[in-house]
Amino acid sequence: FGSSYTACVHDVAIGEFDMCIGSFWITPQRLSMVQFLPAFGSSKFYLVVPGDPVSDSFIDTLAKPFEPFSVELWAFVLSFLIFA
Repeated sequence: FGSSYTACVHDVAIGEFDMCIGSFWITPQRLSMVQFLPAFGSSKFYLVVPGDPVSDSFIDTLAKPFEPFSVELWAFVLSFLIFA
């Protein structure tokens, strides 16, 4: 096994142990062996990679929050808010 955590999960799967207590990551390999209880917490990991420098203008920066929707949808939302 790749780690002692996976070995412990395997021992639970074959009935050697009743449970493993620890800070486990639920991986597809471990999930295929046993069932897990809901996690008490989670770890957040961020992947930071170098990118091309962005030279947005002030107007482009202000327009960013409105980009997910089309102009027609924004017009509908605005008209709905006005007339509702």
